[in-house]
Amino acid sequence: MALLAKIGQEAGLRYASNLITTSQLVAAKRRQKQVSVDDVQRSFKLFYDSSRSVSFVAASEKRLIGDDGAVDFSVANGNGESMDMS
Repeated sequence: MALLAKIGQEAGLRYASNLITTSQLVAAKRRQKQVSVDDVQRSFKLFYDSSRSVSFVAASEKRLIGDDGAVDFSVANGNGESMDMS
């Protein structure tokens, strides 16, 4: 709960409340009834808040948008991890 409170203060309550939902889904995927800190941390890594999104796009701008203005969406996740769609 303290982790979500800190995230809510830093990134906003809407983002923190969305993390509760995604963390519950992560816990359900593990067949657990309770959400653990690890579930919240995993959701935090997978779903960026607005400030981290802006930082990612700014850092990746050259790779995402070419000099001719063409957009390339073939950039992999920062740590190479893909979402499990099962």
